[in-house]
Amino acid sequence: MAVDVFGVDYGDVLQHLPIDSSQIGPSSEPISTSDLALYIEEAGGELAGYLAKMGYDSDDLTADVLAQLRNAIVSYAVQRALGAMGYSGALYDNARREYQRILKALGDRPALAAGYSRKPATNINPLPPPSRFGGSSYEF
Repeated sequence: MAVDVFGVDYGDVLQHLPIDSSQIGPSSEPISTSDLALYIEEAGGELAGYLAKMGYDSDDLTADVLAQLRNAIVSYAVQRALGAMGYSGALYDNARREYQRILKALGDRPALAAGYSRKPATNINPLPPPSRFGGSSYEF
């Protein structure tokens, strides 16, 4: 089953790396475009699970939320790439904080989807069952 990455590819991540990314290829070391694709799928899977847990279908999300999801995936992949290259400090921390900030912002929003179509959290019927003893004209 394919993971929804919300339209992000490794080219989006390469643009945000604070290094000359022209030498990064499919089998380069310590980071490759294959690694970046893996990081993108990891973040996409985590975000898709996060949305499903909150009861949202990714097809119903607003353009604003989709842009935030894309930014979150790029931030996650940048953080993982920097870690793989041995970077630490402010660059790594900023990417990690940006990813966490977006996750928090998504969790704080009351309505992510256009039309606010949340799935019910339970499959229990909210109406009480009809009573067998309701009505009138009972003889005792």
